[in-house]
Amino acid sequence: MSEIVKVNNLKYKYPDSNEYSLNDVSFNVHAGEWLSIIGHNGSGKSTLVSALDGLIKTESGSIEVDSMLLNEQSVWEIRNQIGLVFQNPDDQFVGATVEDDIAFGLQNRNVDYDEMHSIVNQVLQMVDMESFKQKAPSDLSGGQKQRIALAGIMAIHPQIIILDEATNMLDPLGKQQILTKIKQLKEQFNLTIISITHDVNELKYSDRILVLNDGKVVDENTPTEIFSNPKRLIKMGLELPYSEQVKRLLNQAGVAVPKQYLDEGALLKWIKEFNLKK
Repeated sequence: MSEIVKVNNLKYKYPDSNEYSLNDVSFNVHAGEWLSIIGHNGSGKSTLVSALDGLIKTESGSIEVDSMLLNEQSVWEIRNQIGLVFQNPDDQFVGATVEDDIAFGLQNRNVDYDEMHSIVNQVLQMVDMESFKQKAPSDLSGGQKQRIALAGIMAIHPQIIILDEATNMLDPLGKQQILTKIKQLKEQFNLTIISITHDVNELKYSDRILVLNDGKVVDENTPTEIFSNPKRLIKMGLELPYSEQVKRLLNQAGVAVPKQYLDEGALLKWIKEFNLKK
């Protein structure tokens, strides 16, 4: 697959710190994939997001997005290719109503009024929020707010969506709903997703996982390969996915469980098949 993002040898240290938040970080993102980036608090995830969106200038290294080198001249064009969904959607709202908020980014791009109105309706339909057009964003639930934030991003037709701990403030049902919707949009529009998270249960959506530890990339592989070494993840302060925790308990009870990583659906299927064989 073609590489839509290329990150090479990034180094960054905050002015008041002696430690590098990004220490020679390099990786590529394939067009159309879902790449999850995980790591404990302070591992460099948030700093990496700021670098990808041109919010900080790294000490060394380079970032390319869609073959464009990120610099002062290209930063605004690159930001048009990237939609950033924050942990707290309230940080993104500027309009008095849902309609006004989505239209704001289009107005800044001098989109014709009739076209703007059409786009607002289209993106609200994409996230199943058409009936909330005249509502104030502050009156919405957390999951509804994230849908509106996502609609605002889809209005500018980005190629890449970065989820910066985007489900962190949602309950389990809200998380499931917003991630399912993002997956649908990804497949429909061939989007590239970069998910920054510490919730390992979200990783079932990933094609590939990047593990950050103390500002360095320490692993890069499929979910199956990453979770084949659970002791290493625990040592880095990361929790195991729920399915892996269940497997460990079964193993401790004397049940011979599969060695490969299974998400919750695959594990449930295996348990059913296991019981039928007994």
